Amino acid sequence: LAYENEKTLNLRKLLKKNKNINNLAIIIGPEGGFDEKEVEKLEEAGAISCSIGKRILRCETASIAMLSMIMYEFEF
Repeated sequence: LAYENEKTLNLRKLLKKNKNINNLAIIIGPEGGFDEKEVEKLEEAGAISCSIGKRILRCETASIAMLSMIMYEFEF
Protein backbone atom coordinates (compact mmCIF):
# COMPACT_ATOMS: atom_id res chain seq x y z
CA LEU A 1 0.00 0.00 0.00
CA ALA A 2 1.66 3.19 -1.17
CA TYR A 3 0.67 5.68 1.52
CA GLU A 4 1.86 9.27 1.49
CA ASN A 5 1.60 9.63 5.29
CA GLU A 6 3.75 6.58 6.11
CA LYS A 7 6.77 7.92 8.00
CA THR A 8 8.61 4.84 9.25
CA LEU A 9 8.62 2.21 6.50
CA ASN A 10 9.68 2.84 2.93
CA LEU A 11 9.39 0.42 0.02
CA ARG A 12 13.11 -0.42 -0.02
CA LYS A 13 13.10 -1.46 3.65
CA LEU A 14 9.92 -3.46 3.17
CA LEU A 15 11.33 -5.38 0.19
CA LYS A 16 14.69 -6.02 1.87
CA LYS A 17 12.87 -7.57 4.87
CA ASN A 18 10.78 -9.77 2.56
CA LYS A 19 13.14 -11.03 -0.15
CA ASN A 20 11.24 -14.31 -0.59
CA ILE A 21 7.92 -12.81 -1.65
CA ASN A 22 6.06 -15.00 -4.15
CA ASN A 23 2.94 -12.88 -4.56
CA LEU A 24 2.63 -9.14 -4.33
CA ALA A 25 -0.24 -6.70 -4.80
CA ILE A 26 0.32 -3.00 -5.34
CA ILE A 27 -2.32 -0.65 -3.97
CA ILE A 28 -2.20 2.92 -5.26
CA GLY A 29 -4.68 5.49 -4.03
CA PRO A 30 -6.74 7.99 -5.94
CA GLU A 31 -5.77 11.59 -6.61
CA GLY A 32 -5.85 13.27 -3.21
CA GLY A 33 -4.67 10.15 -1.39
CA PHE A 34 -6.26 7.66 0.96
CA ASP A 35 -8.51 8.56 3.85
CA GLU A 36 -7.11 7.35 7.20
CA LYS A 37 -10.08 5.00 7.65
CA GLU A 38 -9.38 3.43 4.26
CA VAL A 39 -5.78 2.79 5.30
CA GLU A 40 -6.92 1.25 8.57
CA LYS A 41 -9.30 -1.11 6.75
CA LEU A 42 -6.61 -2.12 4.24
CA GLU A 43 -4.11 -2.80 7.02
CA GLU A 44 -6.70 -4.85 8.91
CA ALA A 45 -7.04 -6.92 5.72
CA GLY A 46 -3.29 -7.54 5.65
CA ALA A 47 -1.93 -4.68 3.55
CA ILE A 48 1.37 -3.13 4.62
CA SER A 49 1.66 0.60 4.10
CA CYS A 50 4.95 2.03 2.91
CA SER A 51 6.32 5.22 1.45
CA ILE A 52 7.58 5.32 -2.12
CA GLY A 53 9.41 8.63 -1.64
CA LYS A 54 9.02 12.26 -0.71
CA ARG A 55 7.23 13.31 -3.89
CA ILE A 56 3.49 13.04 -4.32
CA LEU A 57 2.93 11.38 -7.69
CA ARG A 58 -0.16 11.15 -9.85
CA CYS A 59 -1.81 7.74 -9.52
CA GLU A 60 -0.83 6.80 -13.09
CA THR A 61 2.81 7.63 -12.38
CA ALA A 62 2.91 6.15 -8.87
CA SER A 63 1.98 2.69 -10.10
CA ILE A 64 4.74 2.67 -12.72
CA ALA A 65 7.26 4.10 -10.25
CA MET A 66 6.41 1.52 -7.59
CA LEU A 67 6.56 -1.37 -10.04
CA SER A 68 9.95 -0.14 -11.29
CA MET A 69 11.30 0.04 -7.73
CA ILE A 70 10.08 -3.49 -7.01
CA MET A 71 11.59 -4.88 -10.21
CA TYR A 72 14.91 -3.20 -9.42
CA GLU A 73 15.08 -4.62 -5.90
CA PHE A 74 14.25 -8.19 -6.97
CA GLU A 75 16.43 -8.35 -10.04
CA PHE A 76 19.70 -7.21 -8.44
